[in-house]
Amino acid sequence: AVQNAVPPRDMGVATASSTFFRQMGGTAGTAIFLSVLFSTVSGKIADAFKADYATPEFQSALHDPAVLSNPANQPVLSMLKNPHGGGSSSVLSDSSFIQKLDPRLAEPFKQGFADSMQLVFLIGAAVVAAAFLVILFIKEVPLRQFSGLEARAAEAAGADSGAAPRTEVADAPARFEAAPVESTAELPAAAGTRSLRGMVCDTEGSPIPQAVVTLIDIGGHQLGRTTTGLDGRYLLQAASGGTYVLIGSAEGRQPQAATVLIADAAAEYDMVLSGAIGLTGQVTQAPTGDALPGALVVATDIRGEVVASGKAGEDGGFGFPDLVPGSYTLAVNAAGHRPVALPVEVVSGGTNRYEVRLQPAAAIHGTIRRRDGRPLDDARVTLLDSAGNVVGTAVTGPDGGYGFTDLDGGEYTVIASGYAPVATSLRLEGKGQDDFDIDLTQHS
Repeated sequence: AVQNAVPPRDMGVATASSTFFRQMGGTAGTAIFLSVLFSTVSGKIADAFKADYATPEFQSALHDPAVLSNPANQPVLSMLKNPHGGGSSSVLSDSSFIQKLDPRLAEPFKQGFADSMQLVFLIGAAVVAAAFLVILFIKEVPLRQFSGLEARAAEAAGADSGAAPRTEVADAPARFEAAPVESTAELPAAAGTRSLRGMVCDTEGSPIPQAVVTLIDIGGHQLGRTTTGLDGRYLLQAASGGTYVLIGSAEGRQPQAATVLIADAAAEYDMVLSGAIGLTGQVTQAPTGDALPGALVVATDIRGEVVASGKAGEDGGFGFPDLVPGSYTLAVNAAGHRPVALPVEVVSGGTNRYEVRLQPAAAIHGTIRRRDGRPLDDARVTLLDSAGNVVGTAVTGPDGGYGFTDLDGGEYTVIASGYAPVATSLRLEGKGQDDFDIDLTQHS
């Protein structure tokens, strides 16, 4: 990114100078165009009067008693009686009287101003066209690609080495140079600069190729960026010594930042990028502990927003890479099992693995029948647990069927009422029980 087009010390002077010349240009242009307008408007008005004087409308105004008796029309009438008195030129000092004139007498003034303005616009269009042609032939001056501080540092380095300071943009020293080669360790440093070398590796010491290394100053401005070679090494060049911040990042790994001090002509700093933090685990079914493939696993953050989701594999395993450290809620759901939600923590430097066990979801299905064996619709069915609490209620359909799902194992009581109520106890184990019919024929 282009930083400062001019050194900070000269920026205020350059800005003030450009503002001054813009204001002077605007003032001069306005004065020129107004001079053209006022130098031609008198003649244009006189020509308009000559053209309109013989028209029937204008003659009717000159003989109209209402026009002749109106004091506001007297300046124009006097001018017409004395054509050489210069009355048309008085409009330049005060044109407000035109609004009070009879429209027929005011028309030549308006026409004269309109003709003068057309001439001003034509001149303005010619000036714009000429300026456009001039711009096409002006050589473009590229902006400076380094800051004022770096320019001074380069000049000071040139003075120390006895070389003349370079001021051309094309001769300005490249701030940071690097290339994605097999090794950057042997790349030469630019004259008058300080180099920062090093290697980016993983926690086991293996080099990481194509890692991005960025150097910024303490003010947050980017000073250089490069990528590591196949050997994991990088090279950056700084215009001057000082304290900098080095940032390293690579795909599938945690980014790292470090403060580095470049004091000598060459400095070295190695960075270690650990693997990306993630969340892994396995979904199993209780009580056997067998893997439960196809289970839906969803991770939400502390605000309840979904940050990752996926299905368990054939071995019941799941994994969410690239999760930042923090607290999450893991929700797991599978067909035929009760859903589970549990809090999990993702921490750095540790194994974030969780095993989730899903309990089978028991269910009760059956039919409520009449005395003659036909299904009874609109019968009310109530399910009670072992403590007598109502777990759920249902109303039978036309086929007399009812059902309760997502139940824990244990003792339940089913109460059906449509005729005389009937209560029957049962015990649920495993996946539950189907075809648990209730016959209301035993009561009238």
